[in-house]
Amino acid sequence: GDSGLPGPSVGWVGKMALAARWLSAKVRGEEVFWIPTGALEAFRALRAALPRHSMIAADFDALPDVVVAGHGAPLVSTTQHGANIDHATYLVPPGEADIFFPVNFDAISALYQDVSNGARVEHMASRSFIGEHGTPFATRCRDGYDPMLDDFTNTRVFVGEAPNVMNE
Repeated sequence: GDSGLPGPSVGWVGKMALAARWLSAKVRGEEVFWIPTGALEAFRALRAALPRHSMIAADFDALPDVVVAGHGAPLVSTTQHGANIDHATYLVPPGEADIFFPVNFDAISALYQDVSNGARVEHMASRSFIGEHGTPFATRCRDGYDPMLDDFTNTRVFVGEAPNVMNE
């Protein structure tokens, strides 16, 4: 269906502004939005350094029990004496906690396509990616448990290919 996000004719600044308005309509009452500016800079640097690139990346698309405020907020977690402690802020001393951001793969895909001048992009659940491109069940344990398929169900794989690579 239609995501309600702007199409390819709108520049990235316009896309981010429209996406923020779309999110505010979907998530009434939220005043804090975490915007993936680091991804924007990484995509720009990749295009500048390797204009004929292909890329593959995997990340979390959702995180459980996030206590930091805002839409797209990170999970900030420390492990002490074997127990996880989640923090309500990302402002912890460097090295004191792991910080995980959930990725909105639809938004990141649109951003990547814009920065890469129409790159081909797809993303799918990690389980689907392994089923399509890997050797499913090659990591299955004797008891039937398969960590590659059964763990990290909240992850997706992103595949991007620059336009000039697609035409070769």
